This record gives sequence, structure tokens and C-alpha cells, in this order.
Amino acid sequence: MLARAHIIISGLVQGVSFRWFTQSEARRRGIGGWVRNIGNSQVEVLAEGEKDDILDLVQTFEHRHPFARVDKVDISWDKCQN
Repeated sequence: MLARAHIIISGLVQGVSFRWFTQSEARRRGIGGWVRNIGNSQVEVLAEGEKDDILDLVQTFEHRHPFARVDKVDISWDKCQN
């Protein structure tokens, strides 16, 4: 099922190549969208694709980046615009 997710990741996610990591992992899964730094110690992601692929992407935030520390992930779901 196609979905759109607005994701806010909090923790040590700035200055550690987290945006590049997120873009690479999203492309690998065929997920479209964008990623940007917001505030102090937060990254915002808009992801569109298969819901299961987006959920898998979120799992990589929490477990695979060697230098980041993810303290919190907030996700709000919407229908995909495509």
C-alpha cells in the first residue's frame, strides 16, 4: 500500500551524515521524498512509497547508523499524493 509519512527524528542526528544516510537508505528502497535538519538535534523526513518499506527505513534510523543516536521517532501517516 502506498503511503506518505512525515517523520521527525530526535537525538544526535546532526553533524553525523544522518541526512546522507537517510537519503541513501530511502533510494535503496525506492522511497521518494526529502530530508532536512530542523531545530537543534532534529531531522525531518517526508517519505512516500510502500508503507512496509517506510517502516523498514525507520528501523534503520534506530539501529544501523554508526555515529547517530536516535532518541525519538515521531511518524504521522497520510495518503500518498501520487
